[in-house]
Amino acid sequence: MIILSNSDDMIMLGNRKNIAKVSVVVPVYNVEKYIGRCARSLFAQTLDEMEFIFVDDGSTDNSIGVVEDVLKEFPKRKHQVTILHQINSGLLQAMARGVLSSNGYYLGTVDSDDWVDKDTYATLFAQAEKEKTDCVVMNYQREFGDHNEKVSRNMSESDGRDMMRHLYQYPFELFAWGQLVRNDSRLKDLYRNFYDMDEWRGVTMWEDVLVMMPYYYHTSRIAYCNEYFYHYNRENIDSALNSISENKARQAVKVVEYLHHYFRDDEQMTCSVGAMALGAKNMLLGKVSLSEWRSIGSWCNRYILRYSSIPLKIRLFYWMIAHHFDFVYNIYRKEKKYELKEVCNPK
Repeated sequence: MIILSNSDDMIMLGNRKNIAKVSVVVPVYNVEKYIGRCARSLFAQTLDEMEFIFVDDGSTDNSIGVVEDVLKEFPKRKHQVTILHQINSGLLQAMARGVLSSNGYYLGTVDSDDWVDKDTYATLFAQAEKEKTDCVVMNYQREFGDHNEKVSRNMSESDGRDMMRHLYQYPFELFAWGQLVRNDSRLKDLYRNFYDMDEWRGVTMWEDVLVMMPYYYHTSRIAYCNEYFYHYNRENIDSALNSISENKARQAVKVVEYLHHYFRDDEQMTCSVGAMALGAKNMLLGKVSLSEWRSIGSWCNRYILRYSSIPLKIRLFYWMIAHHFDFVYNIYRKEKKYELKEVCNPK
């Protein structure tokens, strides 16, 4: 096991001779209650040639101590585990550091309160090699403690660029987890754009979207695995999905504005990014004035009725608010009847 705290460790790690088939990055922040199950599910993988990178984002509890205790149950994995320590900088920075430190041919990420089945990475790696693809997307299960829900990842396209250009027409979640991706310079460059940047420090909302939309866009072939290997924990009431503050909502808006600029030369991406923008604006409804709401990402308002990935009645609701039919908003405030189903469900 390697334990490092200096940000310069990435150079050393990147030069290690032993390259794993799969690296898995786990960002860690105060998840003492859940991290044991996550770590155990990773160390029990049937694929032998792996690398596990836990990025401690300034935890104040015993999360890393739990990882070290679980590792004692798997002595053969000890040399495959790296623990990186850093001051609390947010999920995006932790993910970037882990990815830039990784050496595997392929890369997977697991949120520290989630877990995976033991055959996950052996199966995904075999499929990626057989189909010579850059990415294998799998299904997942939402875990609520007393029950679970199976979720199929809808894929209308195998070409990443086409899929992103038509994202506004169907729901597809842009999670960093729930897949295996080729760990090449292209992926690392995407994360390098945000690593150790003060502008992006502290971002914990839609950091997946920030990286995965450009990644898919530049991916020529995406494969699909119909297994439900990944277990998405919905018990954790402290997760980002269950505690969306105004600050986090504004982080999502910031992500979308970045993507709007990133894809500025591809007009076909305008609606897809716009649908994401509406999802971000949804989180601010009721937290800011209507005039400010309309001005945030105002470029997306003109396309609202095109976002067919969103139910028509909800599109009409937001179209009317965007066009100053404020009485609809007043009804909403009284009845809380409509709720936008976000194109990307943040975690």
